[in-house]
Amino acid sequence: MKIPDTRLFVLCAFLGASLVLPAVAIAQSDTAAGIPGDSNPTLDKKRADSLDAIFNPSTLGETTLEFTLDEWNKLLGYYDRNPRNETEVSGTYTFAKDGRVWRFAQTGIRLRGNTSRRRPEGDEGQPHNPASPAWHQAHFKADFEEMLGEDADRKMSGAMDGVILKWFKDDANHVREIYCYNLFRSFGVWTAPRAAYTSLSLKVGGDSARYGVYAMVEDIDKQFIKARKGDGLFKSDKGYLWKCTWATGDGAPLTSDSLYSIGVEEISLNEYESRRFNYDLKTNKGDLVAAAERLKAFVGELEALQKAKPADVKAWFEEHTDAELLIRTLAVNVACGMWDDYWSNKNNYYIYFDSDGKFYVLPYDYDNTLGVSLDNFGDAGTKNPLKWGPSSDRPLVNALLSVPEYRDRYVACLKELADPKKDLFTADASRKRIETWHRLIRGRIANDTDGLQALDDYPADWGSTPFYRLLTGDDKTNFFRAKAKAIQKLK
Repeated sequence: MKIPDTRLFVLCAFLGASLVLPAVAIAQSDTAAGIPGDSNPTLDKKRADSLDAIFNPSTLGETTLEFTLDEWNKLLGYYDRNPRNETEVSGTYTFAKDGRVWRFAQTGIRLRGNTSRRRPEGDEGQPHNPASPAWHQAHFKADFEEMLGEDADRKMSGAMDGVILKWFKDDANHVREIYCYNLFRSFGVWTAPRAAYTSLSLKVGGDSARYGVYAMVEDIDKQFIKARKGDGLFKSDKGYLWKCTWATGDGAPLTSDSLYSIGVEEISLNEYESRRFNYDLKTNKGDLVAAAERLKAFVGELEALQKAKPADVKAWFEEHTDAELLIRTLAVNVACGMWDDYWSNKNNYYIYFDSDGKFYVLPYDYDNTLGVSLDNFGDAGTKNPLKWGPSSDRPLVNALLSVPEYRDRYVACLKELADPKKDLFTADASRKRIETWHRLIRGRIANDTDGLQALDDYPADWGSTPFYRLLTGDDKTNFFRAKAKAIQKLK
């Protein structure tokens, strides 16, 4: 969230920070030429090719976030006032990969995350301690445009205006989100974000800290849509993009009784003044009324499909989406054991309504997967993929799988993923892929924080299936083998 210029000095005074701010954070009369010292090497003319190079998972990037002491202390102070705030501070973002170096001064940087959000240094009320800093791994978002306004020179290789940096909370393997997003894309789900590894370092004033290896994830925003516009992809980047979560309770099941929570999120430093919605509009925010009407009409059509004949349901899907893409998205989601999703938990997905009347479901937030389960969900490895979520109150999946042809295609996609002849989801193929990534990142895991200091093979300790492993085990203790066995039972 950008801070209006007129409020910057007030916020600094409130937090006890210096009133000396970077001039560019207050006013910028001409950003067309970029900020002195910026570096944004061009990769390819096509956005997709540039993004594939930046998010190439076979090479390790090097990211540095640099802050003045005042800006870092502001970041800590903002967290203390409202841990869920989205107010950015000014910093310098540098990313090096494959012989190229990107650098953006006056980048907007903030903390992010839901239950995993945390203070990146010390305890509440403590400013940076140069003598004995207590560093904590935390999620960050870097925004290249927010503080300087839209400018082609501030889009990374002309392809994106920000990036998400996620620490591997509860994932000693340092692999789950990277694995899932790359499996989506390997299986033809082009609506999934790209993800790769980067090491992360922080510089605060004259001090520096190693933060270890992070997941670098493509942000789902307007640039994300633009990068997927073309023949056979999105028709336009002018449609409505919604983020669908449990922001205010009850989740986002795409039912009419859940549409009380629709809007444009506004997060301030005062949590009581913040506004959150289960259905949060992310593009064309000034057109909320029309966007909401489009969403409501879509939900009404889904609910009507619950009583329609399979032939009519199929005709509706053929007209309103790419049915094969939706089925493939669902298959990878369930294969990866994603319980915190639309089907099971009414959570963690985006939906995009294109200008041609079609909709697309975009997968999101895959860190609690590959053997992480909850008691009230069941075993993500052995659970029947046809009964992943409830049989009611999920009109999108219920309608899709009510069509025999789509149900059979969903099962076929699951079996294709688990086919031992294909290098997709089998235990052996997955182990080789993970071991390759481990060789890439092993030497950079150690860090100066209280986070994990080494690679290990076990799931989150708060889960109900702590026995699952990704690199060893049999049909009962290796997640990929257990899931393949459950898939093989399908008819």
